[in-house]
Amino acid sequence: MKMSQKATKTWCLRLLPVLFFFISFVTYYYSFAILQSYGGTNKSPNSSKSLCAGWLSQKKWESLNFNISRQTRLFLKLEDFFWREHLSKLALPYGIKGSELLLLQILAVTANYQVPENIENLECRTCVVVGNGFAIKNSSLGGIINKYDVVIRLNNAPVRGYEEDVGNKTTMRFFYPESASYNPGLNNEPGTLMVLVPFKPQDLRWFKEILYNEKRVQAMCQKRLLEEPSSDLVG
Repeated sequence: MKMSQKATKTWCLRLLPVLFFFISFVTYYYSFAILQSYGGTNKSPNSSKSLCAGWLSQKKWESLNFNISRQTRLFLKLEDFFWREHLSKLALPYGIKGSELLLLQILAVTANYQVPENIENLECRTCVVVGNGFAIKNSSLGGIINKYDVVIRLNNAPVRGYEEDVGNKTTMRFFYPESASYNPGLNNEPGTLMVLVPFKPQDLRWFKEILYNEKRVQAMCQKRLLEEPSSDLVG
């Protein structure tokens, strides 16, 4: 049944206050959020002041319910294994169950690497992850990428020759054995953290062989066995 013109007008008049309240609330909400994100100052949006501590960012972070803090360590250390009976219930890549001995051998001969101190001490850290697809080709985003505090690159993503699009700053490079570069210095900086992400025990064995020069030792032993005559063959 169609509403009469008078009834329609009455409903519109009733809805006007609701609509006005909704518009006012949205305007106030976003105005307050923007002001808070600039710290309540008169600085323009182009200010160099970081927006990480802004109201919106804080609320968004809290809504994610992450069980981590600024004190959470990113990398395993040798002391993480001492006096712990049940370190992990899951195998790689979700845990380290079954790979404890390999990790002990690896961590025993590696330094305790952490995020660079100049980044660790920042009140707010901005981060960008750069893959190795063609999504940003001819984008000229290199300068913007370099402005981030932490630039993470994946696998063997190239940098040299593509600086205008991808930048030349690399804080960390995540890789696994199959994507390891034969020349790490080609697309990384001297201070770049090379972060191995093991998906299976074989990945840890690969790394252990490199650290302990096991393949070289094995090759030398095989060569010596071939060169030295067997005592059984000597008459």
